[in-house]
Amino acid sequence: MSVHRRPSSRRRGLLPSGATASLATVATVVMALCAAGSASAGPTRLTSTATTVAPATVAPATVVPAAAGIVGSIRPERLYDSRTDTPLNPGEDRSVCDNTPSVPNDAAALVVNLTAVSPTAAGYLTASALSDDAPPVVSTLNFTPGTTTSNLAIVPLGLVGCIQVHNGSTGKTHVLVDVQGYLSAGPATVNGSTQTIYPSRILDTRTKRVAIPAHSSLDVQVAGAGGLPPTNVAAAWLNLTVTGNARAGYLTAYPTGTTQPLAANLNFGAGETRAAGTLAKVGLNGRVTVYNGSSAPAHLVVDAQGFVRSGSGASALAGVTPVAPTRLVDTRTSEPVAPGTPLTVGLNSATRPTNSAAAVVAVTATDATAPGYLRVSSSQVGDNSTSMVNFVPGRATTNLVVARTIQDLVIANGSSQAVHVVVDVVGWVNPERAISGTVTSTQGAPLNKSPVYGSTGTSPLLAYSGADGRYSASLPPSATSTLVCAGSPIVNSMPTYDYASDCYGSWSNPDRVTLRLGESATGVDVALQPAGVLRGTATDTSGGKLTSGQVWIYRLDTTRIFRTTISDGTWFLRGVPAGQNYLSLAGPGSALATPFGLAREWYPDVQPGPITTAALMRDAGAEALDVTAGATTTTDLVAEPLARLSGTLSNPDGTPVTAQTGIRLRRPNGSVWVDSSSSVESPATWARFAHPGATTACAYRRLAEPQVCWKGNVPPDEATPITLAPGEDRTGIAITLP
Repeated sequence: MSVHRRPSSRRRGLLPSGATASLATVATVVMALCAAGSASAGPTRLTSTATTVAPATVAPATVVPAAAGIVGSIRPERLYDSRTDTPLNPGEDRSVCDNTPSVPNDAAALVVNLTAVSPTAAGYLTASALSDDAPPVVSTLNFTPGTTTSNLAIVPLGLVGCIQVHNGSTGKTHVLVDVQGYLSAGPATVNGSTQTIYPSRILDTRTKRVAIPAHSSLDVQVAGAGGLPPTNVAAAWLNLTVTGNARAGYLTAYPTGTTQPLAANLNFGAGETRAAGTLAKVGLNGRVTVYNGSSAPAHLVVDAQGFVRSGSGASALAGVTPVAPTRLVDTRTSEPVAPGTPLTVGLNSATRPTNSAAAVVAVTATDATAPGYLRVSSSQVGDNSTSMVNFVPGRATTNLVVARTIQDLVIANGSSQAVHVVVDVVGWVNPERAISGTVTSTQGAPLNKSPVYGSTGTSPLLAYSGADGRYSASLPPSATSTLVCAGSPIVNSMPTYDYASDCYGSWSNPDRVTLRLGESATGVDVALQPAGVLRGTATDTSGGKLTSGQVWIYRLDTTRIFRTTISDGTWFLRGVPAGQNYLSLAGPGSALATPFGLAREWYPDVQPGPITTAALMRDAGAEALDVTAGATTTTDLVAEPLARLSGTLSNPDGTPVTAQTGIRLRRPNGSVWVDSSSSVESPATWARFAHPGATTACAYRRLAEPQVCWKGNVPPDEATPITLAPGEDRTGIAITLP
């Protein structure tokens, strides 16, 4: 942050008459679509013929650049605090240059909370773009001596990315600048985008000497006034200032022609000049109605800072959706917010766009018995040190907040005493990122009602495809990238399992879609292979049902793995891609298991090695099962009881081997049961579990060195097999390493 000062040569007093104004997740979810329910199955094996369907080639997605005038909401960051420097003198301009890490270098404007701290005289602050021209004749914030007052403003970035703050007071004041967001550069041309204007005054009732009567309304022409265009204005970023009021009250701004809502944009005390920023949705004939909720007349000053564009174009990502003020919470109907007890504000409003990035809310503190402040943050982002609403006893205080949201808002009371809090929403920042594409079969047929998932946290379901296979979805605010996968179509609320789940790119090597703020990706397409069902029994060699274990499915054309859990001696797996599939039985258990447990296997009866792939299973003699689309293939899985094999390892001189050593146990069919390189259990001894039957036991110092096998310390092709009975504990297998 850099700060510059220059004297002001402009006239002071903006208001006359003495007044002032202002994959893992995806894999788990999608595999669950294919996972088993319990089902009975007979022991017969159904052999079917099928041709492996090659994955479809998926074209790369197209990234659509962000529109101009989008709102980037951020976790509030303090940009400047004059208390670490010097207060602003009367009439002083001070420039503050943006160096906030969360704001890009090409941002067009900042969304800031401006705070005056301990002013020595009544006055106002004006925030504007740093330039060689005189600052605009508007006010951003009004204050009284000795108070702390805040207000939100959208301030264009001027020369060298800086804004300037003018002290329109006869006294000194400290100033805080907290950044809540920013606007992207360029002219706002799409619906929902924000366009800043040179700050301008569009109404001052004092010039007509006619105040708004008590409990009455005034229609304010917004569209076409003060530099705002006459058409395509959905809402305006306004600064409302009340002055000349004899009694306390509030102002409510809402679209002309609609019912007055239960909400407040500005609260004021008797005889107090006070300003508050708002996002005002425009109503009939481009007007905004302002209601004076005081028992005495009050003058109104309205300054415009920018507008939200409407029209026939598509809504912009991270654009703004303005709404008529809607009350979200009012603690006066329950209990005040105590210090150290945050208030959670739910954002499940009917007006909120799905995956909205931020809420634009008017936050009011009222009925305070001690001075303090409110902090506003997201429940998943955590607390922040910036004050949003500063309040004093005996006066209701309102400030507009652009609050980045992931789930709910959390409001913390930074006072020594409890205070009531009222929150009204006036708009939403639209989702920041979006994706779209199609879900088809590998033959190109569109798939209707296919669920589309992404690695987006606790709610991975993004959308369902339509009848033409197309889908579109926005991403949650926390997601800057996602892995997109799709499942088999849903019929009558249940998956059909006619197709195997897959991902954009491929299940084996999915492509992560990474997007910057405001960007969208089109052509994020997923092609699903036709699928069938695998099922069968799972027993031990005595016919006892397996009580635990899993069946894993491998394919030659992908590294993808399907899996299901054994239940009561049966297993059942739907959505298996048509073609050749290899089965692995893992972690089995049964009531009749030996003390050493049951062995896993590669179907049928092939001992698995330390690494499992479809190619290794094929080379070891495992049999592939052909799955036919829409058909069921049934087979048995039998788990053998384990035996234990142990012995000694010696050097040529007879001394025990103490260094790391490898043990390899191999069956006559060539499959390897154990191939591990690890330290022996104690010097000169080793022990491993093995399948019953014939096993060759060998050892080696390192993988690249020759193996020596029992019996007689010979090469593997000369070794004597050891025949193990189920549950046997065979000892005395002595091997001397060269």
